[in-house]
Amino acid sequence: KRDIGRDTSCGLCGYHSKDILHVIRDCLGVREIWSQVIPIKNHLSFFAGNLHEWLESNLYTSFSTFGELCTDGVIKVDLGSIAAEGFLRNENGEWIIDFNRFLGECSIFDAELWGILDGLSLIHDSSFAGVMMQTDNLEVVKAIQETSSSILNSALISRIHHLLENVGL
Repeated sequence: KRDIGRDTSCGLCGYHSKDILHVIRDCLGVREIWSQVIPIKNHLSFFAGNLHEWLESNLYTSFSTFGELCTDGVIKVDLGSIAAEGFLRNENGEWIIDFNRFLGECSIFDAELWGILDGLSLIHDSSFAGVMMQTDNLEVVKAIQETSSSILNSALISRIHHLLENVGL
């Protein structure tokens, strides 16, 4: 009755057939996210091949030269408290160091920014090189990429821009 399963076109981009590879890699909406995560030099190989080739290739490929900084904002629901946290892994995916900052009451957006700022400070202070950063918040990524001074939290974003210039990311 609700036309579930009848329409085979993609709900995001309207492509005529939504097979598994389209859903996880080729949809325009998904492709935009991958394009921001995967280094430009790896786009050609990343977006090539059938499902089997793509999975096999990318399950065993590391796109970073040193390691990876992963950040996240965490909320403890029963207390309403928020913390920023993250960790650094080497090229083999092995843990190097983690960090966190208690923020009290603030938005997840702010926590994500603090996590990125603290991670960048750690990278800068430890003189790590060739690091790839990951966050699960596309809104934060877009805010950092914006150069407009009217962005909320511009002090945090300005500090992030300054550290990005210093660590060479």
